[in-house]
Formats: sequence, C-alpha cells, structure tokens
Amino acid sequence: RLGRKNEGEEKREYQINVRTSTGKKFQILWTISHIKDDKNHLMSILVIGQDVTLRVQEEQERKRSEAKLRSNFFFLNTLINTIPSPVYYKDTDGKYLGCNAEYAAFYGLNPDQIIGRYTSELVSSEISKEIEAEDNLIFKTGQKIVKEIHSKQENSHNKYYIINKTAFIKPDQSIGGLVGVM
Repeated sequence: RLGRKNEGEEKREYQINVRTSTGKKFQILWTISHIKDDKNHLMSILVIGQDVTLRVQEEQERKRSEAKLRSNFFFLNTLINTIPSPVYYKDTDGKYLGCNAEYAAFYGLNPDQIIGRYTSELVSSEISKEIEAEDNLIFKTGQKIVKEIHSKQENSHNKYYIINKTAFIKPDQSIGGLVGVM
C-alpha cells in the first residue's frame, strides 16, 4: 500500500506474514523508500523491516473489545428502554446522563430533551432542592434512598410512585453518579 510522500521521496509499505522454521509467526512491516534528488533522480533506496506482530495483535484485541462494548451498550440500552418503569441516571454533578422513554414521558419530553439537563430545569425550585439534597447524600455516602411521591395528573387525580435511587460505582470504586427507578 502506498504511504505518505515527502518531497523527493517515494514510499511504499507492505505488511507480510512470516513463519519461522520453528513455526513461530511474525508480521513484518516493510517500508521501501526511494530517495530522489531535486532533479527527481534516484539517489538511494531505503528498506526498513519492522516487527509489528504485537501492534497488530493489540489492534485486533482493541477491535474485539470495542465490538463487545458496542454489543453491551445496545443490550443495556434495549434493557433500559424495555423496562416499563421510568428509569434515569445522573452524574455526580446532578446532570442527566440518560433515561428511558418512560421517564422522559413523565415530563412530557423525549430522552434527548432530558440528557445534559439538571433537575432544576424540569421541576419547581422547591422540589428541585429536595431532590438535589437526596442526590448529594447518595453522591457522598452511597446510601440508597427509597421513598414514595405523588404526582397530580391531568384528571386531578394523584398518581403515586415509589422511587428507588442508588449510586453507581466506577471502575476505580468511586461513586460515578446515581440510577433511579420510579
């Protein structure tokens, strides 16, 4: 395959698989450069062979890991959006990282209109302060909160919800935010 060219240089790269007499496999990247003078006359040929076996293996592993992460993301996204209860999750600043359609519908919005916002942008100041105080307790202590709330519906009837909120943990074992289910 043709690589980038510098002024006065023509460069080609070839990657080949090599097997030794003992059966060990290597991948070698050969770079062949034609070095020319300012009149475009060939001055020299530079050939460099580089063992890229480990780099190729790392790239293959990275691609496998990315595919697994994409698969997990789609599974979890499907799971969250299949749950018939409102589900949401926030970072430790209280910003919504995501939610399912049921949670967004609770506010008359779609999920994209919730992500990146704060509770104070969705509810009254009084309710927001209460929710933020609970969220901050979770962020500081990891304590789970379960409570009942009610919401006045369009038909003037109250609808009751049980809210479960708990911290989610990052790989470094610190609190990354919270997950809530109503």
